[in-house]
Amino acid sequence: MRTAADRLVAKKDRHGQTVISAVRWVMESKSISHLATVYPHVRFVNTTDGGIGFEKIEYTPLDKAIENLSTEFDIRGLIHAAIASAPIPATKSTILAKMDGLKESLERSITCLQILAKEVEGSTALAELDLKEEDAYAYLFYDMPQVLPQMAKAAAIENPWVCFLKLARQYLAVF
Repeated sequence: MRTAADRLVAKKDRHGQTVISAVRWVMESKSISHLATVYPHVRFVNTTDGGIGFEKIEYTPLDKAIENLSTEFDIRGLIHAAIASAPIPATKSTILAKMDGLKESLERSITCLQILAKEVEGSTALAELDLKEEDAYAYLFYDMPQVLPQMAKAAAIENPWVCFLKLARQYLAVF
């Protein structure tokens, strides 16, 4: 069954030629284009030869983009500095409020996962998009795209979302 996000549409590429693209890719292009306007201090570069491209994001061939990269940098040092400069909630009530928000996000994630695991009816495309917008997904399930196929295979489950749902419910039990 085709979802709304899989529907094909005609769009213009960066050369003005008509190309066929899925709605999901059009949505992604718009989201990334928007992200570039939200973070004007970050340089976004499109190195993809074809496709619909992005608004106000320059195209540079991949080999040229690699040549233009600045010299090596200490990524671990940058991450450590970012973590060290991040504010830590000062009060117990602030921490509890954040935990309540995370629990609510986890509950919304479980609702999405129930659709994806086929426990309840709903749009799987929208459920997957909504799931990826949740804080619980970012904080608790950031590695699921890499882990999920192995989990499903080990459990001999055809639908990997069933494993994901089971794990989410285990997290919720901790709250």
